[in-house]
Amino acid sequence: MQNKSKISEMLMEIMRFHAAHQSQNDGAALRLSLKTLQARKGKDHRTTVVVNAALKCLDEHTWLQIELQELRSKLFFSAHETENCKDLVEREQLMLDVLVNTKLLSCIDQAANRVSEGIKEYLLQAITYTMVQSTDADENGLPDDSIIAPQLKSLSEVVSAAQEKLAANIYTGQQIFPASANQDAGITSDNYEFLVCSKSLAAVFAFAEKLLNRATSLGEVAVNSLPMFGNLSADNAKTQKQWLLAYGLTAATVADAANSMTKDALLSCGVNA
Repeated sequence: MQNKSKISEMLMEIMRFHAAHQSQNDGAALRLSLKTLQARKGKDHRTTVVVNAALKCLDEHTWLQIELQELRSKLFFSAHETENCKDLVEREQLMLDVLVNTKLLSCIDQAANRVSEGIKEYLLQAITYTMVQSTDADENGLPDDSIIAPQLKSLSEVVSAAQEKLAANIYTGQQIFPASANQDAGITSDNYEFLVCSKSLAAVFAFAEKLLNRATSLGEVAVNSLPMFGNLSADNAKTQKQWLLAYGLTAATVADAANSMTKDALLSCGVNA
């Protein structure tokens, strides 16, 4: 059992950790750049797709930022509750929960950064495509469905692979850090690290599944909607199909972020997944 002064000291370090990891939200600047490119006349097909993908990824990044802010608020109040708790046994349990949620916050922040890097990469691709595009390029050019369909299928396979990897990571984590172990033993110096890893991994895995479900939904919309656009006008079909490809790219980017956060969580617990 830890003494009260040590818990107070570690709470102070956690608050410093939170202050140091406040995400710099560059979403507004990125959105402005992307909207400028989106409004540009004469874009070719691939430029439009990656700009749309970056904008959709930005929506997912915004969602992650909202989740982070809610968790930060929860942690702020949890830290104060822990500091003011008089019962030392209860205080240790509260401190354990603070550590678990801090680990979750760190992993979500890493996932958000991963998505942010994807957005920036799509933006750079759009700029590059614009620079090399011929001035007399056919703005209305759109690949045939026989080309688009395999592209969407390939992107959906990235999401499927991420689902399989997440399931494998969850299995690995549960084998090494089973949630049932030490469940009723109480908190001791011998099991403290184990409890932090076990509970942290469970929280990270649950959030990663939630994030991957969003990627899966986007991927399913992209793959399943293509046959529906056969009766649309050429311009309308073009716009819709370009958004489908953007959804597929976004799904792959988000799936990669979900997979990455579980891998990082396992590594932090000494497991190379």
